[in-house]
Amino acid sequence: MHRIKYFVFVVCIASSNCELRTKLMPAVLPNCPLLPVEKYSQTVVIDINTNTNPELKSCLVKTCGHSVVIINVCGKRYTINMDIDRKSIKTTDYPNIILITKHFTKKTADSGLLKYVVKSLNWSLLYFIVTGQQQYQCLNGTMSTSDMLLLDNIMNSIWHKFKIMRVIVAFPYTCEDKMLVYHGKRPSTDGDCLYDRPVKLINATNKEELLKAIRKSGEKLSENYPIKASIFERYPTSIKDCSNLHYYGHFNLSRSHGYCGLDGIVMNDLITHFNFNLSFPENETCNTYGFAVPGNLSGSLGCIARNELDISFNSRFMTLYSDEHIYYLHYVITDKLCAFVKRTGVIPIWHGAFNVYSPPSWMFIIGVIMIISVIIWGSAIVNKKLTGVKNKSCWYYLYHTLTMTMTGSSPMKQRTLLLMRGSCLAGSVLFLAVYQVSWSVQFTLYNILKKVQFENQLVDPFREVIKNLK
Repeated sequence: MHRIKYFVFVVCIASSNCELRTKLMPAVLPNCPLLPVEKYSQTVVIDINTNTNPELKSCLVKTCGHSVVIINVCGKRYTINMDIDRKSIKTTDYPNIILITKHFTKKTADSGLLKYVVKSLNWSLLYFIVTGQQQYQCLNGTMSTSDMLLLDNIMNSIWHKFKIMRVIVAFPYTCEDKMLVYHGKRPSTDGDCLYDRPVKLINATNKEELLKAIRKSGEKLSENYPIKASIFERYPTSIKDCSNLHYYGHFNLSRSHGYCGLDGIVMNDLITHFNFNLSFPENETCNTYGFAVPGNLSGSLGCIARNELDISFNSRFMTLYSDEHIYYLHYVITDKLCAFVKRTGVIPIWHGAFNVYSPPSWMFIIGVIMIISVIIWGSAIVNKKLTGVKNKSCWYYLYHTLTMTMTGSSPMKQRTLLLMRGSCLAGSVLFLAVYQVSWSVQFTLYNILKKVQFENQLVDPFREVIKNLK
């Protein structure tokens, strides 16, 4: 069995407000908060308290149900524990962040630790576990108006500073079975172009309903959301000569920074649909595709990895650039596929005997002939019972119908079934006329095989194809 190796990246975090050698007080057993984390991500628990109840951290690890990294911060000392009994995870996933803190104030939004932790993790779940027992008291599941206003102010400071979509605050000691989340949006009170986000207390007793409420709190936030983007000229997907664009549809060039083509159209549709507040940082190094070499990323790739850009609208091939900081959107359309095929060959003359009609037409003609022969045979059986005249076998009548259709003459001398036989005669005239004309065309014209018209024809094993992507 292969041995599984775990790699732990150690982060040294210094803090000056840690109270060392404090007198230990009798522990108060907390109500273990229900934390429905995203299962596809790793969870990082950061404890900045000096005497956090170990049972609280134990229940947090059990609640997560997957790989957990625990970081204890105290002055210049730190310890890191890892729950290695869980399965390994990908380091490229957005981790769930859980911060255990005694005090939750407006200084939290200005914390260097928070700035470091949530860097470029806008879509992570950020939990604050407040262990202080003096503030944010609940009475019958309700918090005082002053505390709610203070929490609203703190949460909006975090929102405007870090743009984190989903932030949850739990109070295991003072407000059990309740959590604080964002709820909707409102115009900013500070004149900021970005809106404020109200907060509310929700029940935290059902894991599925709680996770659903947390996910919903991060929805419908794209309007006026600031996005740093780049787009540069590249023929033919991003161009600035858009004089003929009105032939294809109405297009607002101001939304796409004056660009059209496939990239400009996709960019315009995204901005129109989501209503982002788009900005274009003036950085010439971001106006190229860039390359990925060991230890260095250039162009727009490097700008995205360094958080100078959020998105580059120039289309590119879905290639692995071996850097975990770059994420690609789903493809919208593929580039054209150019294929060079040999000139189609000449159709042999003997094919003309079979190419007069298509296979379905041949099947229809044969089916009609067989039905007519069966009708004549059935009529002969009925006639035998009425007159006693002996009937022929079914094969005889099939031969009779086929001969009558192919040659226009009948081997039967009886004057019976004149209408049926007359129809066969008329059908034979049409059949033979088309057949004769087809043979004339086959001998007089130069016929070649059909050219490739569809992509699925390129997989024909009998067709030699040279393919090239442009």
